[in-house]
Amino acid sequence: IAVECEEEGGGFYIGKITAVDKTFLRMLTFDPAGRWSDEEDTLMYDDITRISFGDHYSKTFYKYMR
Repeated sequence: IAVECEEEGGGFYIGKITAVDKTFLRMLTFDPAGRWSDEEDTLMYDDITRISFGDHYSKTFYKYMR
């Protein structure tokens, strides 16, 4: 899954969802080199501007995961 938070201070997150709540979701992300993060990111629904499932970008990076 790819999640974008386009507001100031937001970012682009790519990885897998690890938890879902009423106000947020948690993700374990990976970088372009295929390394998983040590910690999960918590994203508030109000900050999320776009979610993509199975897009080309995600599939390409996931293919090279370590």
